[in-house]
Amino acid sequence: MKDYNREKVIKYAKKWAYKRNPKYYNYDLLGGDCTNFVSQCIYEGSKIMNYTKTLGWYYNNANDKSPSWTGVDFLYKFLINNTKSRTNWGNFRHSKDRNRRYNTNII
Repeated sequence: MKDYNREKVIKYAKKWAYKRNPKYYNYDLLGGDCTNFVSQCIYEGSKIMNYTKTLGWYYNNANDKSPSWTGVDFLYKFLINNTKSRTNWGNFRHSKDRNRRYNTNII
C-alpha cells in the first residue's frame, strides 16, 4: 500500500488555494469548485487514481471524470468505502450520530 504524502498535499494546497491550476477545469459556474480542489489535493498526495467507471475516482479532463472528482457526496462515499485501495487515503470514518463531526483528515 502506498503512503499518502501529506507534505505534498500541503504544498499543493498552499500553491493553488487562491489561483487556478490550468490542468483542471474551473467548475465555479457549475455549482462550485471546492470538491474539485479537494480531489486535486488528494491526488497530489497519492498520485493514484481509481478508473472504475461511476464508482471510481479519476480526472482526465472536464468531460472524462468520475462523479466523485467533483461531487461532495460521491467523493465522501468513495473515501469511506474504498477500503481495498492501493493508497492509504488518510483517516476517514463515518459517524452514525448526526451531532458528531466526521473524523476526516485529507491534509
